[in-house]
Amino acid sequence: MGQVATNGLAYYVPVEGGHVATVIQESEAQIRFPELIDRVLGGEDIVIARDEGVRMMLVPVGKRPRKPGRLRGQFTIPDSFFDPMTDEELAERGL
Repeated sequence: MGQVATNGLAYYVPVEGGHVATVIQESEAQIRFPELIDRVLGGEDIVIARDEGVRMMLVPVGKRPRKPGRLRGQFTIPDSFFDPMTDEELAERGL
């Protein structure tokens, strides 16, 4: 993970899906933990670091808010996907 920006208390790194996570030092996270919980539940990615090394990521349990376009560019759907199924394909599926 490479550092991409900083504001003195936290820095930001790219994470899976092409978005950015906020990285906060452990000492700051201990002070602001209730706020961090609210931010994570709101869909933000929060990473906690110790001694300049990333140590953990806070993630909610259960369903996270959707992030439209999160998988954009990671796969393509061929045009043939929308073609009607053949009689053989239908029979294979018991339809």
